[in-house]
Amino acid sequence: MLNLKTVFAFLLLLISSSAWAFMPATGIWGVDSEDNGLPGRGFQIEAENGIVVFTYFGYRANGSSVFYYAAGPIVNNIFTASFLDLYGGTTFGGPYQTASLLDPAGTVTISFSSGRHGIISLPSEPQRAISKRPFGYYDGHDGLLGTWLFTRIQSLTPYSQMKNLTVNTGKTTTAGNGIVTTAALDFFCEYQISGELVGIVACGDLAEVAGSMLYALKYSGDRGDGIASQRLTSDGIYGRPLPRDACTQDIDKEWHQNRT
Repeated sequence: MLNLKTVFAFLLLLISSSAWAFMPATGIWGVDSEDNGLPGRGFQIEAENGIVVFTYFGYRANGSSVFYYAAGPIVNNIFTASFLDLYGGTTFGGPYQTASLLDPAGTVTISFSSGRHGIISLPSEPQRAISKRPFGYYDGHDGLLGTWLFTRIQSLTPYSQMKNLTVNTGKTTTAGNGIVTTAALDFFCEYQISGELVGIVACGDLAEVAGSMLYALKYSGDRGDGIASQRLTSDGIYGRPLPRDACTQDIDKEWHQNRT
């Protein structure tokens, strides 16, 4: 039987031992207040190794479409860069030609509160809340069902766990939106929607034995990245989160199934 007390204990360990730095989820983002299902503007965010490339697609005052791009590091969960404007590049069916750089249109700043949410400052606009737009997977328990491969690197040695999450337990923690488990109820995952771990997926072994694992990851589509902790003894003592070179990189959802 699923022991909610064990799940709560895992979440408390994450809160007390982890200092979070968010790399944004790659993909299509938009302004929350403009998310009405109709055509509009948005942005594409790509992130690798602490560097963000931001592409904005919107409209000029005369109604014609326009795109800008910005690139730079993300520091303390904040991305700031010049909004660059280009013209004169290759057209459909035309010969290749390099584009020319116009004067910057201003500065874009994004403060990320999680891997999927943040506040954006665009030129001549007030701050606005933004979020990644989901289209294939969801933040809730349905989006977590399926087979996952958790891979970590510890002391230069790779370790992996494959878990098939098939059971929607119908239970939640106070900060999450639905716990899913394996059929044997020996491993769980839950997406956190409030509190200090908002935007994080918490996963872990439910067996209270030495060597059991706890994962916390930023989830985007069928991949995630985060940290891992390992239980050192059977009396509930966990080690510190593994260092950066031991992060749970390439946590892959091998396939998706059993969505309700």
